[in-house]
Amino acid sequence: MKIVPLDREHLEYHKAKVAMLAPGSRGLWGRMDVVHMVCHLRTSVAMSVDDHEVIDRSVPLIRTLGRWLVFDIFTTWPKGRFPSAPQMIPEPQGDLDEERRGLLDAFDRFVAEAQQHPERKTLSPILGPTTMQYWTHAHGVHLNHHYRQFGLV
Repeated sequence: MKIVPLDREHLEYHKAKVAMLAPGSRGLWGRMDVVHMVCHLRTSVAMSVDDHEVIDRSVPLIRTLGRWLVFDIFTTWPKGRFPSAPQMIPEPQGDLDEERRGLLDAFDRFVAEAQQHPERKTLSPILGPTTMQYWTHAHGVHLNHHYRQFGLV
């Protein structure tokens, strides 16, 4: 499956996918309901522009080999095999509409920052220091996983 990066060229694609989610949307696997999943995505995207405190739990093997395998080679992740770190699954701050607005705002802020400063690095709890340019791809892989989870692709 083709990965669609989170960048200026593909921003409307991602916004359209998020717009398709409804309060009754159910995941095909996993424990997250739709509000928690959107909150999780908002947290992930916001974290990549330094909007959240990040605890760097990365180790050299994961930062290199793991990144290559999970984000570049095997980009269609197995269902429920990669549990999220607790800092990546906070409680939602509102209902689906509020979380969606927060995610769409995070998309806009991230895309603007990545376009202006593609070589800027921010911390990922798993990948360590990551350039904004690479984040566009990593977010594309992560978003695709959750789009699949909720039957959007």
